[in-house]
Amino acid sequence: MKDQGPASHSILIVDDESLIRDSLEVAFIDEGYSVQLANSGKEALSKFERFEPDVILLDVKLPDMSGIKVLEKVRQEDSDTIVIVMTAYASVESAVKAMKLGAWDYLSKPFQTRNALSIVRFAMESKMLRREVRLHNRANRQLYDLRNLIGKSPAWQQVVGAIKKIARSEVNTVLITGETGTGKELVARAVHHNSSRCEKPFIDINCSAIPAQLLESELFGYQKGAFTDAKRSRAGLIEEANGGTLFLDEIADLDFSLQAKLLRVLEQRVLRRIGSSQNIPVDVRVIAATNQNLKQSIAEGKFREDLYYRLNIVQIELPALRERGEDIVLLAHHFVAQFNRTLRRGVEGMTGEVEEIFRRYPWKGNVRELKNSIERIVLLEECSIIKKENLPPELLQESQPPPVNGLCLEDDPKLWEAGFSLEQAIERMQRKHVLRALQESRGNKTEAAKLLGIKRLALHHLLRKLGL
Repeated sequence: MKDQGPASHSILIVDDESLIRDSLEVAFIDEGYSVQLANSGKEALSKFERFEPDVILLDVKLPDMSGIKVLEKVRQEDSDTIVIVMTAYASVESAVKAMKLGAWDYLSKPFQTRNALSIVRFAMESKMLRREVRLHNRANRQLYDLRNLIGKSPAWQQVVGAIKKIARSEVNTVLITGETGTGKELVARAVHHNSSRCEKPFIDINCSAIPAQLLESELFGYQKGAFTDAKRSRAGLIEEANGGTLFLDEIADLDFSLQAKLLRVLEQRVLRRIGSSQNIPVDVRVIAATNQNLKQSIAEGKFREDLYYRLNIVQIELPALRERGEDIVLLAHHFVAQFNRTLRRGVEGMTGEVEEIFRRYPWKGNVRELKNSIERIVLLEECSIIKKENLPPELLQESQPPPVNGLCLEDDPKLWEAGFSLEQAIERMQRKHVLRALQESRGNKTEAAKLLGIKRLALHHLLRKLGL
């Protein structure tokens, strides 16, 4: 037996000829497979239920029932088991029927053992690849589950609601706008992985990262001989995304000549490879993203107006992080936990003072800047709790409250907890001053009025107004 082999893979060999069964058994055991044998359809189905083999080598002609009938029953129970039929009976007809019922391939008797080994090996590699793709897709669906999109602010919940509606719809063009670092790719992937297209490809490309002459071939592909280096035909990214989602980041930087070709794809749902005259139909959801003002780009002659209106059927506008209130602190704690895992650190959290600094900081780089800042702190600072002294100087400087007419605002976070209504703020201040004056005058209203600089009657009116 070989030292290396697919030891965890199992195969069920079903044939009423003992010579074939035995020779195949020896060959597959030598390859490291776990092997079960059956000489009838009934025995095959019994062993299939008990042992759940990865592969079944199935003879079409069996003494008690046809192999086709066995194949049908196997397919009813498990669509993932690989079935390879063996036939000496012509078998083009029986082989075609078996393939229609879900057989992976067929072997015509007599066949050489090495051919059987080769077909099974290739089938197992394909099955493992499909399994990896399914696991990857499942992990992505969990990662981009709407419940994992951190944020409780009304602005962010509005975004999550839009993602949910778009993902469940049949709309095939979406425009995402927002400042750099607000999470445009995150939103695009969330739309894809929460949609019916989630099992199909998600292809992303940055339109500003590739020169225009190369970007055209990347997007549309080319035919053999279309240009000097085109030694063979190649599908473009739009074709590769067929059935799934194509994410075009920085769409404002797409070359003007390519904008017309993209518009044709969006309107007609067909494309032509470079050097070809053949239309290739495509079913793809296009999600475009930009941090630029496309209407301004249109006015400057840099972006096609017809493409803008074709992309802007549904738009998701992402709020800046500074507009998301308490989401800043939620995200900060989330990133601390994330980098604790990846960097093997034990940071337990941060002080309230640090949280307040994070709230006040403008975060011009948005979520990306916050994430990078937390990663740097967790990596470089030896602390169990993030304190003010662990923060970088630039973060401390820019988090100071701005001066108003040369005067600094009162640095009291509780002052702003009730909101910014001027009328309510005045009422809170009046209440605070009246109570302090009454306390200083030991309840003497005449003395309290003097302290406040108002008449005693005015104080009575004020007390009634404030409910004191």
